[in-house]
Amino acid sequence: MLRTVTIVALLSSAICIPTSLAQLGPEAPMLPKTTLAPFGIDIPEAATTSAVSANPAGIVGLSAYGIERGTELDLGWTNFKQGPSVFSDIEIAIGQIGDGWWRFSRYGFNSTAAPLPLVLPEGATARFSGEAYLVGYGRQDGDLRWGVSYLPYDSTTLTVFTDSPQGQVRMAKGRGYAGFAGRTGGQWLINEQLTLGSYYMYERDRTSLETIDGQTLRGGYDSEALTTGLAWQPAMGTMLFASYQTGSIRGPNVDETIGLWCYGAEQFLSEHWSLRATNIDEAWGLTATYYNGPAFNAGISWQPDGFRRTAEYLGNGDSLWLWAGIGW
Repeated sequence: MLRTVTIVALLSSAICIPTSLAQLGPEAPMLPKTTLAPFGIDIPEAATTSAVSANPAGIVGLSAYGIERGTELDLGWTNFKQGPSVFSDIEIAIGQIGDGWWRFSRYGFNSTAAPLPLVLPEGATARFSGEAYLVGYGRQDGDLRWGVSYLPYDSTTLTVFTDSPQGQVRMAKGRGYAGFAGRTGGQWLINEQLTLGSYYMYERDRTSLETIDGQTLRGGYDSEALTTGLAWQPAMGTMLFASYQTGSIRGPNVDETIGLWCYGAEQFLSEHWSLRATNIDEAWGLTATYYNGPAFNAGISWQPDGFRRTAEYLGNGDSLWLWAGIGW
Protein backbone atom coordinates (compact mmCIF):
# COMPACT_ATOMS: atom_id res chain seq x y z
CA MET A 1 0.00 0.00 0.00
CA LEU A 2 1.50 3.33 -1.06
CA ARG A 3 -0.75 5.34 1.20
CA THR A 4 0.04 4.62 4.84
CA VAL A 5 -2.59 5.35 7.46
CA THR A 6 -2.40 5.44 11.21
CA ILE A 7 -5.81 6.24 12.67
CA VAL A 8 -5.91 5.56 16.37
CA ALA A 9 -9.28 4.29 17.65
CA LEU A 10 -11.07 5.38 14.49
CA LEU A 11 -13.95 2.99 14.85
CA SER A 12 -12.39 -0.34 15.60
CA SER A 13 -12.64 -0.27 19.36
CA ALA A 14 -15.87 1.73 19.49
CA ILE A 15 -19.48 0.96 20.27
CA CYS A 16 -19.58 -1.81 22.80
CA ILE A 17 -23.03 -0.53 23.65
CA PRO A 18 -23.00 1.93 25.23
CA THR A 19 -20.01 2.27 27.57
CA SER A 20 -17.22 2.18 24.97
CA LEU A 21 -18.71 5.08 23.04
CA ALA A 22 -16.11 7.18 24.81
CA GLN A 23 -13.58 5.52 22.49
CA LEU A 24 -15.36 6.79 19.38
CA GLY A 25 -13.52 10.03 18.70
CA PRO A 26 -14.08 13.16 16.61
CA GLU A 27 -11.97 11.59 13.85
CA ALA A 28 -14.75 9.18 12.84
CA PRO A 29 -16.27 11.44 10.11
CA MET A 30 -12.83 11.75 8.49
CA LEU A 31 -13.11 8.18 7.18
CA PRO A 32 -15.79 9.01 4.56
CA LYS A 33 -14.54 12.62 4.27
CA THR A 34 -11.10 11.66 2.96
CA THR A 35 -12.36 8.67 0.95
CA LEU A 36 -15.51 9.78 -0.89
CA ALA A 37 -15.46 13.60 -0.82
CA PRO A 38 -13.41 15.62 -3.39
CA PHE A 39 -10.09 15.27 -1.52
CA GLY A 40 -10.28 11.48 -1.84
CA ILE A 41 -12.36 10.85 -4.95
CA ASP A 42 -10.65 13.16 -7.50
CA ILE A 43 -8.13 11.33 -9.69
CA PRO A 44 -4.59 12.63 -8.97
CA GLU A 45 -3.51 13.42 -12.55
CA ALA A 46 -1.48 16.62 -12.70
CA ALA A 47 -0.64 17.11 -16.37
CA THR A 48 -3.68 15.93 -18.35
CA THR A 49 -6.63 17.94 -19.71
CA SER A 50 -10.14 17.23 -18.47
CA ALA A 51 -13.33 18.93 -17.37
CA VAL A 52 -13.03 16.97 -14.11
CA SER A 53 -9.30 17.52 -13.61
CA ALA A 54 -8.15 17.72 -9.99
CA ASN A 55 -5.59 20.30 -11.20
CA PRO A 56 -7.41 23.65 -11.58
CA ALA A 57 -5.27 24.31 -14.67
CA GLY A 58 -6.47 21.10 -16.32
CA ILE A 59 -9.60 22.61 -17.88
CA VAL A 60 -7.69 25.24 -19.86
CA GLY A 61 -6.51 22.79 -22.52
CA LEU A 62 -10.09 22.15 -23.63
CA SER A 63 -9.88 25.24 -25.81
CA ALA A 64 -7.57 23.26 -28.13
CA TYR A 65 -10.57 21.05 -28.97
CA GLY A 66 -12.75 23.97 -30.05
CA ILE A 67 -14.86 23.93 -26.88
CA GLU A 68 -15.98 27.17 -25.26
CA ARG A 69 -18.68 25.82 -22.93
CA GLY A 70 -19.78 22.44 -21.69
CA THR A 71 -21.60 20.37 -19.11
CA GLU A 72 -20.99 16.85 -17.80
CA LEU A 73 -22.74 14.38 -15.54
CA ASP A 74 -20.79 11.58 -13.81
CA LEU A 75 -22.50 8.73 -11.93
CA GLY A 76 -20.57 6.22 -9.84
CA TRP A 77 -21.27 3.06 -7.87
CA THR A 78 -18.74 1.68 -5.39
CA ASN A 79 -19.17 -1.58 -3.52
CA PHE A 80 -16.85 -1.95 -0.54
CA LYS A 81 -16.19 -5.60 0.19
CA GLN A 82 -16.35 -5.07 3.96
CA GLY A 83 -18.58 -2.00 3.96
CA PRO A 84 -21.48 -0.22 2.30
CA SER A 85 -22.41 0.33 -1.32
CA VAL A 86 -22.05 3.98 -2.31
CA PHE A 87 -23.74 5.98 -5.05
CA SER A 88 -21.84 9.10 -6.18
CA ASP A 89 -22.76 11.86 -8.60
CA ILE A 90 -20.78 14.79 -9.97
CA GLU A 91 -22.31 17.63 -12.00
CA ILE A 92 -20.01 19.98 -13.90
CA ALA A 93 -20.46 23.19 -15.90
CA ILE A 94 -17.51 24.88 -17.62
CA GLY A 95 -17.22 27.99 -19.73
CA GLN A 96 -14.66 30.26 -21.36
CA ILE A 97 -15.18 33.88 -20.34
CA GLY A 98 -12.71 36.37 -21.71
CA ASP A 99 -9.20 34.93 -21.45
CA GLY A 100 -10.06 32.44 -18.72
CA TRP A 101 -12.07 29.32 -17.97
CA TRP A 102 -14.60 28.89 -15.18
CA ARG A 103 -15.70 25.61 -13.65
CA PHE A 104 -18.62 24.96 -11.32
CA SER A 105 -19.02 21.47 -9.84
CA ARG A 106 -21.22 19.69 -7.36
CA TYR A 107 -20.19 16.42 -5.68
CA GLY A 108 -22.59 14.14 -3.81
CA PHE A 109 -22.58 10.65 -2.33
CA ASN A 110 -24.90 8.44 -0.30
CA SER A 111 -24.36 4.93 0.98
CA THR A 112 -26.48 2.07 2.15
CA ALA A 113 -26.55 1.25 5.85
CA ALA A 114 -24.20 -1.71 6.12
CA PRO A 115 -22.11 -3.60 8.68
CA LEU A 116 -18.43 -2.77 8.89
CA PRO A 117 -17.18 -6.14 10.17
CA LEU A 118 -13.56 -5.02 10.21
CA VAL A 119 -14.25 -2.20 12.68
CA LEU A 120 -17.74 -2.44 14.21
CA PRO A 121 -19.22 -5.14 16.45
CA GLU A 122 -21.89 -7.52 15.22
CA GLY A 123 -25.28 -5.84 14.96
CA ALA A 124 -23.88 -2.37 14.25
CA THR A 125 -24.20 -0.63 10.86
CA ALA A 126 -22.90 2.63 9.40
CA ARG A 127 -24.13 4.96 6.69
CA PHE A 128 -22.22 7.71 4.83
CA SER A 129 -23.42 10.80 2.97
CA GLY A 130 -21.88 14.01 1.73
CA GLU A 131 -22.10 17.00 -0.58
CA ALA A 132 -19.58 19.56 -1.85
CA TYR A 133 -19.42 22.47 -4.29
CA LEU A 134 -16.34 23.65 -6.21
CA VAL A 135 -15.68 26.89 -8.08
CA GLY A 136 -12.56 27.07 -10.25
CA TYR A 137 -10.80 29.46 -12.61
CA GLY A 138 -7.92 28.87 -15.02
CA ARG A 139 -6.19 30.58 -17.93
CA GLN A 140 -3.17 30.31 -20.21
CA ASP A 141 -0.33 32.82 -20.54
CA GLY A 142 2.15 31.75 -23.17
CA ASP A 143 3.25 28.19 -22.45
CA LEU A 144 1.94 28.31 -18.89
CA ARG A 145 -1.54 27.27 -17.80
CA TRP A 146 -2.53 28.10 -14.24
CA GLY A 147 -5.63 27.87 -12.11
CA VAL A 148 -7.18 28.08 -8.66
CA SER A 149 -10.27 26.49 -7.14
CA TYR A 150 -12.21 26.84 -3.91
CA LEU A 151 -14.80 24.66 -2.21
CA PRO A 152 -17.23 26.99 -0.40
CA TYR A 153 -19.13 23.97 0.96
CA ASP A 154 -17.81 20.47 1.67
CA SER A 155 -19.65 18.41 4.28
CA THR A 156 -19.80 14.69 5.17
CA THR A 157 -22.01 12.78 7.59
CA LEU A 158 -21.42 9.42 9.30
CA THR A 159 -24.24 7.71 11.21
CA VAL A 160 -23.81 4.54 13.30
CA PHE A 161 -26.77 2.36 14.28
CA THR A 162 -27.08 -0.79 16.34
CA ASP A 163 -29.76 -3.43 16.84
CA SER A 164 -31.72 -3.53 20.09
CA PRO A 165 -34.88 -5.27 21.32
CA GLN A 166 -36.75 -2.07 20.40
CA GLY A 167 -35.28 -2.00 16.87
CA GLN A 168 -32.41 0.02 15.42
CA VAL A 169 -30.96 2.68 17.69
CA ARG A 170 -28.75 5.54 16.50
CA MET A 171 -25.59 5.27 18.57
CA ALA A 172 -23.59 8.14 17.06
CA LYS A 173 -23.78 10.79 14.36
CA GLY A 174 -20.71 12.63 13.12
CA ARG A 175 -20.18 15.47 10.69
CA GLY A 176 -17.04 16.67 8.98
CA TYR A 177 -16.98 19.95 7.10
CA ALA A 178 -14.32 22.09 5.51
CA GLY A 179 -13.66 25.42 7.15
CA PHE A 180 -11.39 26.09 4.18
CA ALA A 181 -10.65 23.98 1.10
CA GLY A 182 -8.73 25.19 -1.92
CA ARG A 183 -6.36 24.20 -4.71
CA THR A 184 -3.84 25.92 -6.93
CA GLY A 185 -1.96 24.46 -9.84
CA GLY A 186 -0.20 24.90 -13.15
CA GLN A 187 0.78 23.14 -16.34
CA TRP A 188 3.86 23.98 -18.38
CA LEU A 189 3.74 23.10 -22.08
CA ILE A 190 7.37 22.10 -22.52
CA ASN A 191 6.78 21.31 -26.19
CA GLU A 192 3.97 19.99 -28.38
CA GLN A 193 4.33 16.48 -26.97
CA LEU A 194 5.29 17.02 -23.32
CA THR A 195 3.43 18.72 -20.43
CA LEU A 196 4.61 19.12 -16.85
CA GLY A 197 1.89 19.70 -14.27
CA SER A 198 1.65 20.26 -10.54
CA TYR A 199 -1.07 21.26 -8.09
CA TYR A 200 -1.40 21.72 -4.35
CA MET A 201 -4.57 21.23 -2.30
CA TYR A 202 -5.24 22.09 1.31
CA GLU A 203 -8.24 21.56 3.58
CA ARG A 204 -8.93 22.61 7.14
CA ASP A 205 -11.71 20.34 8.38
CA ARG A 206 -13.83 20.61 11.49
CA THR A 207 -15.59 17.58 12.91
CA SER A 208 -18.24 16.92 15.53
CA LEU A 209 -19.55 13.64 16.91
CA GLU A 210 -22.76 13.33 18.93
CA THR A 211 -23.03 10.09 20.92
CA ILE A 212 -26.00 8.35 22.51
CA ASP A 213 -24.81 9.30 25.97
CA GLY A 214 -25.11 13.02 25.18
CA GLN A 215 -21.48 13.84 24.47
CA THR A 216 -20.39 16.09 21.61
CA LEU A 217 -16.78 15.59 20.61
CA ARG A 218 -15.03 18.08 18.33
CA GLY A 219 -11.80 18.07 16.36
CA GLY A 220 -9.81 19.95 13.72
CA TYR A 221 -7.86 18.31 10.88
CA ASP A 222 -5.40 19.62 8.29
CA SER A 223 -5.21 17.78 4.95
CA GLU A 224 -2.72 18.72 2.25
CA ALA A 225 -1.26 17.11 -0.84
CA LEU A 226 1.14 18.08 -3.63
CA THR A 227 0.75 16.23 -6.92
CA THR A 228 3.32 16.51 -9.73
CA GLY A 229 3.40 14.68 -13.04
CA LEU A 230 4.05 14.49 -16.77
CA ALA A 231 1.90 13.79 -19.81
CA TRP A 232 3.62 12.71 -23.04
CA GLN A 233 2.13 12.29 -26.51
CA PRO A 234 4.69 10.31 -28.53
CA ALA A 235 2.28 10.06 -31.48
CA MET A 236 -1.10 11.40 -32.54
CA GLY A 237 -3.80 9.61 -30.54
CA THR A 238 -1.40 8.15 -27.95
CA MET A 239 -0.75 9.53 -24.47
CA LEU A 240 1.30 8.31 -21.51
CA PHE A 241 0.95 9.98 -18.12
CA ALA A 242 2.29 9.62 -14.59
CA SER A 243 1.88 11.60 -11.36
CA TYR A 244 3.08 11.24 -7.81
CA GLN A 245 1.12 12.61 -4.85
CA THR A 246 2.63 13.30 -1.46
CA GLY A 247 0.97 14.85 1.58
CA SER A 248 -0.57 14.27 4.96
CA ILE A 249 -3.73 14.36 7.07
CA ARG A 250 -3.17 15.41 10.67
CA GLY A 251 -5.41 15.96 13.69
CA PRO A 252 -6.63 14.34 16.91
CA ASN A 253 -6.10 10.56 16.63
CA VAL A 254 -5.25 10.85 12.90
CA ASP A 255 -1.75 10.67 11.45
CA GLU A 256 -1.87 9.80 7.74
CA THR A 257 1.04 10.06 5.34
CA ILE A 258 0.16 10.19 1.65
CA GLY A 259 2.51 8.82 -0.98
CA LEU A 260 0.89 7.33 -4.09
CA TRP A 261 1.44 6.94 -7.81
CA CYS A 262 -1.10 7.45 -10.58
CA TYR A 263 0.00 6.41 -14.07
CA GLY A 264 -1.34 4.95 -17.27
CA ALA A 265 -1.88 5.28 -20.99
CA GLU A 266 -4.63 6.30 -23.39
CA GLN A 267 -4.91 5.15 -26.99
CA PHE A 268 -7.40 6.34 -29.60
CA LEU A 269 -8.63 3.35 -31.59
CA SER A 270 -10.49 5.50 -34.11
CA GLU A 271 -11.86 8.99 -34.50
CA HIS A 272 -14.63 8.16 -32.04
CA TRP A 273 -13.23 5.66 -29.53
CA SER A 274 -10.41 5.64 -26.99
CA LEU A 275 -9.24 3.20 -24.33
CA ARG A 276 -7.42 4.25 -21.17
CA ALA A 277 -5.72 2.09 -18.53
CA THR A 278 -4.96 3.81 -15.21
CA ASN A 279 -3.23 2.58 -12.07
CA ILE A 280 -4.18 4.50 -8.93
CA ASP A 281 -2.47 3.46 -5.71
CA GLU A 282 -1.65 -0.04 -7.06
CA ALA A 283 -5.16 -0.67 -8.45
CA TRP A 284 -5.68 -0.88 -12.24
CA GLY A 285 -8.79 0.47 -13.95
CA LEU A 286 -10.00 0.56 -17.55
CA THR A 287 -11.91 3.36 -19.27
CA ALA A 288 -13.64 3.42 -22.67
CA THR A 289 -14.78 6.77 -24.08
CA TYR A 290 -16.86 7.62 -27.15
CA TYR A 291 -16.38 11.01 -28.84
CA ASN A 292 -18.58 12.67 -31.44
CA GLY A 293 -16.33 15.60 -32.17
CA PRO A 294 -16.21 18.27 -29.45
CA ALA A 295 -19.99 18.26 -29.13
CA PHE A 296 -20.52 15.00 -27.23
CA ASN A 297 -18.63 12.40 -25.24
CA ALA A 298 -19.70 9.49 -23.05
CA GLY A 299 -17.78 6.80 -21.26
CA ILE A 300 -17.59 3.96 -18.81
CA SER A 301 -14.87 3.23 -16.26
CA TRP A 302 -14.32 0.10 -14.15
CA GLN A 303 -11.80 -0.27 -11.34
CA PRO A 304 -11.83 -3.44 -9.21
CA ASP A 305 -10.07 -3.65 -5.85
CA GLY A 306 -9.53 0.09 -5.52
CA PHE A 307 -9.57 2.33 -2.44
CA ARG A 308 -6.48 0.61 -1.05
CA ARG A 309 -5.97 3.28 1.62
CA THR A 310 -9.16 2.37 3.48
CA ALA A 311 -8.99 -1.39 2.89
CA GLU A 312 -8.26 -2.13 6.53
CA TYR A 313 -11.55 -0.46 7.51
CA LEU A 314 -13.87 -1.03 4.53
CA GLY A 315 -12.13 -3.65 2.43
CA ASN A 316 -11.22 -2.88 -1.17
CA GLY A 317 -13.85 -1.18 -3.32
CA ASP A 318 -15.05 -2.09 -6.82
CA SER A 319 -16.09 1.05 -8.72
CA LEU A 320 -18.14 1.59 -11.87
CA TRP A 321 -18.53 5.07 -13.36
CA LEU A 322 -20.69 6.28 -16.26
CA TRP A 323 -20.63 9.78 -17.67
CA ALA A 324 -21.82 11.93 -20.55
CA GLY A 325 -20.87 15.45 -21.55
CA ILE A 326 -21.71 17.99 -24.21
CA GLY A 327 -19.66 20.92 -25.47
CA TRP A 328 -20.24 23.82 -27.79
